[in-house]
Formats: sequence, C-alpha cells, structure tokens
Amino acid sequence: MNEYIPVLIKVFLIFAGSFIIYLFPFLMLRKKHFKGGKGISLNLLMVSLYPIVVIILVYILKSIQTPYFTPFTLKISLHTGIYLLIFLFTAQIIKETIPVSTARKTIRWVLLPLLFSIGLLYEFNLLKSVIHFLQRPIIHISGVKISIVSIIVGVIFFFVFLKFAGWLKNFLEKKLPGVGNYDTTIAHTVAITTFYTIIFIGSLISLSIMGIDLTTLKIIGGALGVGIGFGLQSIVNNFVSGFILLWERTIKRGDVIEVNNHLGRVERIGLRATSIRTFNNIELIIPNAFFINNSVINYTHSDNLVMVGVPVGVPYGSDPYNVKNTLLDAVKGMKDILEHPEPMVLFNNYGESSLNFELKFWISQPLKKLFYESEIRFLIFKKLKDNGIEIPFPQMDVHLKNEKDNGIDGKTN
Repeated sequence: MNEYIPVLIKVFLIFAGSFIIYLFPFLMLRKKHFKGGKGISLNLLMVSLYPIVVIILVYILKSIQTPYFTPFTLKISLHTGIYLLIFLFTAQIIKETIPVSTARKTIRWVLLPLLFSIGLLYEFNLLKSVIHFLQRPIIHISGVKISIVSIIVGVIFFFVFLKFAGWLKNFLEKKLPGVGNYDTTIAHTVAITTFYTIIFIGSLISLSIMGIDLTTLKIIGGALGVGIGFGLQSIVNNFVSGFILLWERTIKRGDVIEVNNHLGRVERIGLRATSIRTFNNIELIIPNAFFINNSVINYTHSDNLVMVGVPVGVPYGSDPYNVKNTLLDAVKGMKDILEHPEPMVLFNNYGESSLNFELKFWISQPLKKLFYESEIRFLIFKKLKDNGIEIPFPQMDVHLKNEKDNGIDGKTN
C-alpha cells in the first residue's frame, strides 16, 4: 500500500491544481455565466487571458523542486490547463450564439464528454490509433470511400450551415425592413430564399466533405426524376408554387384571404405549404399549389379597405326612403365604420314577400368582417323595431277550390 501513496499524492496535486486553474476564469465570468449577456468582447478577453495564468502557474510549479512535481506532473498540469482553456473558450462561444437552455445541454452532453474523451485518449497515446481507425473507409460505392470521420465532419459542417442559415434568416427579417424601402414581406421573401440557398450549398459542401463525388449525384438526380414522375410530382409542384408565391407576391404574409369559405390571415408562406389563422384562431395548413391552381379572395392585396354588404328585407307597404334613413342611422352607431367612403343603401329588388335592400359600408380591418356584419344586424333590428318597421318572413297564399264548383259533388260510392 505504501508504494501507492506517492502516486495518490500526485493525482491529488494534479486534480487540486487543475481545479484551481479551472476555478479562476469562472470567478472572473461569474456575473455573466449562463446569463446570456450582450457583451461577448469582455468575456472573450477574460478567457483569452487564461493561458497567461496557466503558464504562470506551471512555472511556479516548476520552480518548486519537490519529488512530487516531476516533468510528468508538469506535463499533465499543462495539458489539463490547455483542455480547460479549450472548454472555456468553446463554452463561451456556445453561450453567446444559442439559447441558454440549449447551451447548457450542449456543453453538458456534447462538449464535456468530447473533450474528456479526446484528452484521455491523447494522454494514453491512443488518439492516433483511434483517428486512424475512424479514417478507415466503411462504405465503398462506385469508387467512393466514406469513413466515420468524414461522416462526422460532414454532419458537423451541415449543422453549422443550418445554424448560420437560421441566424441569417432571423437577422434579415429584423434588420432588412429598416433599410431602404423594403417592407416586411420583401424581407421575409429574401430571408426565406437566402435560408434555403445556404442550406442547399451547405448540403453540397457536406456531401463533398464526406467523400461523395458530386458528379455521382447524376444517378441520384435520375432516380429523383423517375420518383417525381411517379409519386413526388405534387411535392415538387408545391415547392415551385412556394417560390412563385414568395416572389410574385399575389399572397403575402399578413394578407387577409378567404379560402373555401374560411376567412383568415396569412401567418407564414413556406416552400411546401402556407399557414392561415382564421377568425376563430384555427390554423389552416394549405399546400401552395392550391393558390396557384384555384381562385382565392385576397381582401388586402392592394390596401386594407373592404366594403361589407348586409342584406335587409322589409314588408311591402313600407316607405323605402324611411327604410333607407333608418339603415343609415343604424350604421352611424357602429364604431370603426369608415365615414369616407360614405355608407350607402341599395334598393336591390322586389322580392316574393319583401322589399330587398342592402346596406353597404367600408371597414379597414378585413379580419373582423364577420364581427361587423353581426354587430350591424343587431343595430338594424333595433332601429327597424323603433321605427315600427317589421322584418317579414316568407309567406305563401294557398287558395282552396270547392269541388262542387267544378261539377263534382265529392261523394263516392
């Protein structure tokens, strides 16, 4: 047991020194550790000063010539400091680029195990052997050799491109409307197009890193062509329709449209489908090809002004001019009804059991069209009742003829 005491003391000193080295930068960064602070420059400056602290501590250990501070001990301490430096620097970047909750999970379950595994393999001189093993091709297809390392690196590059594309998309949507005459719709279109373009380029680069020759994609393109002809035609049609909607701008995000008797606001236009939120807060997901191949009512394509018509029937014998004035008085009691253009009353027709009028007025909030129609009906009912004008119901006169008048006595034997 006594022969293990020096080894245990060395291990204790190494971990104690590593803990002190590890604790120092965290004490400097404690105010902004996992707080999502805005100032990345100050944090990175503090982390950048960390190597100086490590070198000073190593020289202090070297100056103390004791049996427990051998070159091996100094080597382990130096390597530990380097590992901690890499960890702190990478963790700081992760915290500044992704949300706090995601940063914690990434550091805990990805960064720490990865650095620990690499450091352990390196200290036991196994890292080169493992790298050599991972570089061995595991897939051979038409002269293409793909290894585990190439797959990992390709996936990492694709993930980086994906995150960068998402960040740039959000940046363009927020900043572009304040530049020049770009509105939110143009900014959204540019952001979406940029996002998918970066994803496409990132996919090609990732495939190239994996060792896949891009010229071999011709075979895949041919297979996709056959697939499009048989089963993917509708999907490709929706993707193409999505680009048409984004750039032609017949339907824009924020427009109020009516589709299959559903009135709602366009929330998002994707490359495959468009999301519409109705007046009842129901979200409709409609394929983009539908908007290209069918007629759609867009209430806000050029402006937000919409004329609303409410039909009203009154009994025969009512004074049409009195009805007109009553309907106009009803619309005056309604808030948010535009005074210009002025409301109007149309005498549409003589119905079977009523005189048919229609009250027309203008609103600037098309999504509330159903609400305004309902409210104005309440006011019309009250105004007609106050003025002694009834609302008729369908009537039918039935004339019964006496059979005796036709020479039939109606008796039977």
